[in-house]
Amino acid sequence: MTDAINFFQELFSFNRFAPVTIGRHESKLIKELIKDARMLAEIAEAEANHAITAQNMQREAEISGNETLRQNMATIAAWHFERSLEKFQKASARYNEAGKIQTKNSRVFFAEAKEMAKHADEIASKFEN
Repeated sequence: MTDAINFFQELFSFNRFAPVTIGRHESKLIKELIKDARMLAEIAEAEANHAITAQNMQREAEISGNETLRQNMATIAAWHFERSLEKFQKASARYNEAGKIQTKNSRVFFAEAKEMAKHADEIASKFEN
């Protein structure tokens, strides 16, 4: 019975599937994926800030009664929200790709991917409002 348990523990353990070392190409790929994901996250954050600014300007235009400006700001805010959402989703995908290359840091990459997806969800909820 103990042998059967040990067999299944070994079969389903992470160490059995993860390579002991990764090659130079995989390491370079991971670095590029992470670099790209960080850049995308920065751009997404900037786009979200632009969208929020446009939303604030939209509200001010609504208060002042300038309908044309309000519509223009609403369009600009929507555009920035869409770009932010797209960039956060791409950043999440990059982190997931890096995590799929099985390394000792895969958990970190998957956690970052989850964080980027969470930001994308927040942006989507702001965009709906």
